[in-house]
Amino acid sequence: MCEIIEVSLDDLPPFEALSYTWGGQEPDIPLSINGKDLKVTPNAEEFLFYQRSIFGPRYFWIDAICINQDCGDKEGQLPHMTEIYKKASRVLVWLGPPQSIWQARGLDMAIQISEFCRIVGDVTTPGGDLIFNGLLNEEFAFEALGALFRHGWFERMWVIQE
Repeated sequence: MCEIIEVSLDDLPPFEALSYTWGGQEPDIPLSINGKDLKVTPNAEEFLFYQRSIFGPRYFWIDAICINQDCGDKEGQLPHMTEIYKKASRVLVWLGPPQSIWQARGLDMAIQISEFCRIVGDVTTPGGDLIFNGLLNEEFAFEALGALFRHGWFERMWVIQE
């Protein structure tokens, strides 16, 4: 169940702000909010589906929902965007679900490589070659990273503000 609560920027509950792309999608998915249907993009609906929790309410700030897209509210809210993102307990980047199980495994492998390097640092063989416990032999990890960085989110100018 979704509901909108109106709060002052000076008295915010802990909330998470969403950074995502509309992806050229039109808001055409009906979402029931406060008993009324609001049309959102498939990306926004998908995000809410994957982030739902049985453990209690979570507060999100999602521009397409929190800013009325059909009136002058949009222009009035744009100057507040930086402040909203700064006050969020965290900013979530939604790129959508993995397109395949291999992409999911590849991204998981890339995260493992990153974590290994962070903890251990560079590890070299006696010949001077870098090794990462065999993890770098997984080509799909690098293919998944390539697909990740080709996502449209990385082309948006708003990313710096968010």
